[in-house]
Amino acid sequence: VLKDVETGPAHGYLRYLEAALALEFEDDPQPVEAQARELRELARRLGDDVLETFALVLTGMAAVWAGRTREGFADLDEAMLPVLEGAVPPRWSGDIYCTVIHVCHRLGDLARMLAWTDALDRWATPLSRTFMFAGVTRVRQLQLLSAEGEWDVVEREVAERSRALVGAHGWVAAEGFVELGDIRRRRGDTVGARAAYA
Repeated sequence: VLKDVETGPAHGYLRYLEAALALEFEDDPQPVEAQARELRELARRLGDDVLETFALVLTGMAAVWAGRTREGFADLDEAMLPVLEGAVPPRWSGDIYCTVIHVCHRLGDLARMLAWTDALDRWATPLSRTFMFAGVTRVRQLQLLSAEGEWDVVEREVAERSRALVGAHGWVAAEGFVELGDIRRRRGDTVGARAAYA
């Protein structure tokens, strides 16, 4: 759709999504760092602060994947500043919250995950309890409860919460089902675990 259109912000949004997905699927931070540099140049050329925020998310993720966690979290925390100020559109703010929380969860940085999950909750709640990110927030909270050993609570609630996100935020829905599968596996319920993973 964009190939014959004059370069604009939509090109940067696409570049951000492609780079973030490539990092998840290919696990190679180097191309993402190059994409982030190009995105930053585009942001400056267009005077688009949201694209600048996306570039910081990408450099942060790439640094974390490369093992430079302090540098990566510095960029991710900086990317969160315009989100907290309300300078990023809600759909993209939610995406950035999810990305940062996902990185924390992946690394087992539960204290940072808790802080950003609480921030996500404060951000999403005034927008509406039916807003997709209210459901995302609850799945993240359940992941944290699981880490604290509250398996009964998580097992009662996470499947329903994840199912509700399937059409809206498949990534977090899948993480919720994985959490359920892990709990069931730890409890020796292999049939239930397989069902959750499926």
